[in-house]
Amino acid sequence: MSSPMMLKNRVYLSLVAAGVGFGLSLLVGRNFGKAFLTGSITLIAAQVGAIALESQYEQGFHQRSEKLRAHIRSLQRRRMAVYQELQQLTQERDRLTTDIYLAQTQAKPQGAPTANPWENQKRSPLPQPSRPPD
Repeated sequence: MSSPMMLKNRVYLSLVAAGVGFGLSLLVGRNFGKAFLTGSITLIAAQVGAIALESQYEQGFHQRSEKLRAHIRSLQRRRMAVYQELQQLTQERDRLTTDIYLAQTQAKPQGAPTANPWENQKRSPLPQPSRPPD
């Protein structure tokens, strides 16, 4: 799953490592064959190291993404439970409101004020403004 940019960076890293290994070996030993061999070994070692790091990165990425997916599923379950609880509470509130209304209508004579102030306002006519004396 390596992207072209990661592959490009891995090649650059390997070439720089091979160049440094070749240059230092040639500088120290002045043997071109041995320096070339050292540079080649360094190139291979850099590739192996880059592949190992990339593998660790991808494994960590997959582990993290699985943890996040599990957390998302957990949050979705909690959201569903809260939604169901809200529905139950709403139904209970509606049932209690209906029960209170029925109890009020059965217990009080017609026209008597109820516990709901809005209903009281609907039942009582608004006072008419008095006219000033002529």
